[in-house]
Amino acid sequence: MENMSVEPRQLTKELAEPFVWPMSRIMDKSGEAGIVDYLSTDKRFIRMFCWQIYFNLLHGALAVSAIVVLACSMRVA
Repeated sequence: MENMSVEPRQLTKELAEPFVWPMSRIMDKSGEAGIVDYLSTDKRFIRMFCWQIYFNLLHGALAVSAIVVLACSMRVA
């Protein structure tokens, strides 16, 4: 980073420019976070991976409850 001729904030702005509005803002924010904390992308990856695990567990629980409701409705009828 010390050998760069461009300032890091200017580099993140230029890298985010080609993207359309929502993605450019996300890229700009992630670039700003990367300047302050070099591990921000790894932290975001782990956070998203945890969300994926949570939603997978929720999906399993909802599938089990749907099967129980289906079995109970067949038994009553």
